[in-house]
Amino acid sequence: LSHISSKKRNYLEFYKRIFENSKNFNAVIDLGCGVNGFSYEYLRKILGDTRYFGVEAVGQLVDLMNVYFDKEKLGKKCIVDYLDLFDIDGVLAILRRATKPRVVFMFQIIDALESLERNFSKRFILEISKECEKIVISLPLESLGKKKRFTVQRKWLIDFLEKEFKIEKNFEMSGERVIVVSKN
Repeated sequence: LSHISSKKRNYLEFYKRIFENSKNFNAVIDLGCGVNGFSYEYLRKILGDTRYFGVEAVGQLVDLMNVYFDKEKLGKKCIVDYLDLFDIDGVLAILRRATKPRVVFMFQIIDALESLERNFSKRFILEISKECEKIVISLPLESLGKKKRFTVQRKWLIDFLEKEFKIEKNFEMSGERVIVVSKN
């Protein structure tokens, strides 16, 4: 995996840590997936033959992932849809297509969403939580070159998650903070 946002991840360890003690998911919905679909082989080692639904707004990445899935004969199990995350109804429709129990990935997308519309992430997370059993959020903690650690704490997000959800995990790994939440 060589996309800039996932360069530092050891996906097998990353998924092991996220899913230890909870591995029964029929579907993963990866919002703003980029090229995370290339890590499906590691996800499958942890979750088994789970379905993978990616959502991405960059058409070239959508095409790249779907060509890869077809080439690997995963096209019936894995797909990436072209969709803007601000289309909440479209995202909810994708979630509803997936068989329960479902887990949603939101890897390193909160800052981008917030830069376009303040507090959109809160509303978005509340809406999608109605259609999934678990949400995994990751936030970058350092610059890509590991030269600078971010001082931003995102207290607003943590306070919101603590109020609205049960925080099952909150850990740092590979320059990211990972928060796993479920409904109260």
